[in-house]
Amino acid sequence: MGNLKGKTAIVTGSTSGMGRGIAELFAGEGANIVVSGRDEKRGDEIVRGMKKKGGRAVFSEVNRMLVGEAVETFGGVDILILSNGELGNGSITALHVFPDRPVYCASKGALIPLVKQIALDYGPDIRINLICPAQVDTPLLRNSVKAFENPESIIQETIDRLPLKRLGLPQDIAKAALYLVSGDASWVTGSCFVIDGGFLCT
Repeated sequence: MGNLKGKTAIVTGSTSGMGRGIAELFAGEGANIVVSGRDEKRGDEIVRGMKKKGGRAVFSEVNRMLVGEAVETFGGVDILILSNGELGNGSITALHVFPDRPVYCASKGALIPLVKQIALDYGPDIRINLICPAQVDTPLLRNSVKAFENPESIIQETIDRLPLKRLGLPQDIAKAALYLVSGDASWVTGSCFVIDGGFLCT
């Protein structure tokens, strides 16, 4: 506990799912948190919950104001987590293609060299890494299967396919993110971390 004490983290997409898991874990580790998302009511609730546990947090809905909010409220920014999501495939598409998703797969795949380029151009002042999760049990995943007639069986088919026989949890991703932003990962940059329950093995 306290690995991030005194640090300030902006976490986008943190009113739900993986982003929320990351924000709450970081807050528990002592970080000041700028919570960001499209749901102001839920964002305010999350901030109140963090404050009740002794954390320091603020909510901002407008992305272009996040850095200013962090500087004004906490005096600076140490950590930036970009965790926005959309309905569809998880970020594992950077490494595994899916039928009829060329643009999405290409855009995710492009993040790998982008991260490496940023690591090269801005090190040692900035470290940057990419997390590629597969199917994580979030509201976004549950909503994405509602378009099908058999959403629960689709979820079960996904679970059955994975070597570890379960969906990922937001905490699985949050713990990896905590490692990457901590001093324990001080020699890690430009890397792609796959967290997929073994999905790429199938």
